[in-house]
Amino acid sequence: MTKLDENLFYVGVKHPSLEYFDVIVPTDMGTTYNSYLLRGEKTVLFETVHNDFSEEFIRNIEEICPLSEIDIIVCDHTEPDHSGSLGAVLSKAPNATVYGSAPALKNLKNILNSDFPSVVAKNGLEVDAGGFTLRFLSAPNLHWPDSVFTYVPELKTVFTCDFLGCHYCGELSDGDIEDREKYLAELDRYYKYIFSPFAAAVKKGVEIIRGIAPERVCSSHGPVLCAHIDDVIARYDEKASAAPDPDLASVFYVSCYGYTALMAKALAEGMRDGGKTVQVFDISNTDKATLAQAVSSSSFLAFGSPTLNRDALPPVYEVLSMVSAVADRGKPALIFGSYGWSGEACANLSERAKGLGLKVDEELMKVCFRPADEDLKALREKGRAFVS
Repeated sequence: MTKLDENLFYVGVKHPSLEYFDVIVPTDMGTTYNSYLLRGEKTVLFETVHNDFSEEFIRNIEEICPLSEIDIIVCDHTEPDHSGSLGAVLSKAPNATVYGSAPALKNLKNILNSDFPSVVAKNGLEVDAGGFTLRFLSAPNLHWPDSVFTYVPELKTVFTCDFLGCHYCGELSDGDIEDREKYLAELDRYYKYIFSPFAAAVKKGVEIIRGIAPERVCSSHGPVLCAHIDDVIARYDEKASAAPDPDLASVFYVSCYGYTALMAKALAEGMRDGGKTVQVFDISNTDKATLAQAVSSSSFLAFGSPTLNRDALPPVYEVLSMVSAVADRGKPALIFGSYGWSGEACANLSERAKGLGLKVDEELMKVCFRPADEDLKALREKGRAFVS
């Protein structure tokens, strides 16, 4: 428990050992599950935490008051890292009413498999919390359809669930961060994995935050923002405004014996002849953040793999998992690869890419074993035509 203001307390928990969030998001600095308690004439709990930390979370609250004194629980977002402890809290807070968007309340009833007192937090709804006002601001797709911001004007504080947060288990306040470069790296990675598919929603979220001009931003992960609010908002705004480079193509491949690598090189040469800037990535020797950035920033994508056990190699599927079915939808994609026996890799990659909404070239560029000179010529011609 940490006191943020005379009536506002931090009651969240830290998870410094977490290596991956939601299985796929690297968390080099661990994460925090942030929750806040507001004590006025009424007691308000903002968010809960991951179910694995329910006992510690409840102890943090009980340092301030018995759970039975909680009147309002605000669920700005219902992903289980936010809602996991709600059932445990409700069991000890029989008089509490849960506030959340209509989708949030529906989700919570499916998560808890039970009913509970609730109120739909419609956009603009204001609730008197006994000397403090809770003003709910709809923020859908930041990053789920259920997302809501809650603004307390008396404290000039806004609770933003995931928005403007990051997986950073360190200092509680952004003004106390010693290694700001490391924090900003985590902020950028968080944006890439969580918010990059929802650029339009991010722009609206930025407008909301700038419109209320808070002096404190309490997100659900990472430090409380006080000292650098404008900088973080500007960073989000800049990223949401960035569009894929219309002249940038990226070629991603893995190669066991160098044959698929030769194909990648030839395709890239053709794309360059077609007037594009081309990045070529040997997936096995490139870090994930670089690969993810290349996927989002490129307007043309190519994926190559040899065939092993009648399929493509797993690292190529991992790069495909970085494709956003929302933000990258419709991007042209080319599939290629060498094979020895049957050559199913290209067809399988093609189906996966189509499922993600990419516009896949119907001609799969397959070569049996090592590409001959005429194969390389055909690949160069294909690369040039692909970006034309």
